[in-house]
Amino acid sequence: MPDDAGLYSVVVSNTQGSIVSTVAPLSVTGAPPVPIGPMMIAAKGGVDVAVNGSAVVWTGGGSGFVHATSSLCPGRVRSIFERVGSDDAPWRLVLTDSLVFWCDGNNGSIWRAGLGSESQVRLAQSANMVYSITRSGSDLLWTDPAGANLQVMSVDGGRVSDYALRAASGTAAPNAVAVDDRNVYWNDVSQQTVNEMPLGGGPITTLASGQGYLSAIATDGGDVFWISVVGAAPNQTTYEMKTSRNGGTPQQLATLPTTFGAALVVDRPYIYWTAQAISTPTAIVGSGSLSRVPADGAGVSEVVVGELMFPAGVATDTHFVYWIEDSLGPFRGRVMRLAK
Repeated sequence: MPDDAGLYSVVVSNTQGSIVSTVAPLSVTGAPPVPIGPMMIAAKGGVDVAVNGSAVVWTGGGSGFVHATSSLCPGRVRSIFERVGSDDAPWRLVLTDSLVFWCDGNNGSIWRAGLGSESQVRLAQSANMVYSITRSGSDLLWTDPAGANLQVMSVDGGRVSDYALRAASGTAAPNAVAVDDRNVYWNDVSQQTVNEMPLGGGPITTLASGQGYLSAIATDGGDVFWISVVGAAPNQTTYEMKTSRNGGTPQQLATLPTTFGAALVVDRPYIYWTAQAISTPTAIVGSGSLSRVPADGAGVSEVVVGELMFPAGVATDTHFVYWIEDSLGPFRGRVMRLAK
């Protein structure tokens, strides 16, 4: 960067002593160029992606892996987990500075692995499938749609507890889950509702109803955002919705006809979201998209990248937006990024 210009020297040392080079000037005429188009950072995609610092981690779903690369040196892929059992299908994930947690969409396992030298360990086995997972302080929370429940466990493992049903009934098929400093939020695909409950238990409040199929949810500590898919082919439409965590009338932020919304991430001032066009007569392979819409609802949605191959998970960091493209036949999917 231009601010790095100046006078520099190099010190070389060993057990016999050290020597200092001659001082030399360094001139920086401008910032390094940033790619303006989408860039593939890994040639094997999957389901979900998360970014923390320089670590980019993603799950392979039915391909049975968890892989990682560096945002500073993308392309060098490191394996964190490879299928142990024939039914292993890493699905959603949570990433911290040094650890990655993920849930298995087939067999209900909860796993943890280190980004460094810590080996993977199976923390728990849910009685049913697990769709979504998140972290709240020292706890992991996940949804169990088949068991009509939310469950909780320490990040270190141990006893698995029924979370939502400890304090109140009302869940039927919880799907995606998110937390902030006050509440846990989840979508119910059976009741077609968006719900909240105080962390630690308490009454369940319905924030929105009649929402159709609900595939994703997120919060920024003030508002709650979700993806709603309403209707059936050929009149199926994806809606990007939000409401205040304090309640109120849900607000429609964006619509995209003949698509199936997949994932979203809050990155103020925008919401980035992916949609697949695979379940209607007008859908063709490569007709998915990555879009963004102002989070405050004061602007229109725009397609950032179109003609995508089954886009799935999406994440952001300071400079880039990342997304997964799932596989089809010999095409093994890919992990992509684009400068924001």
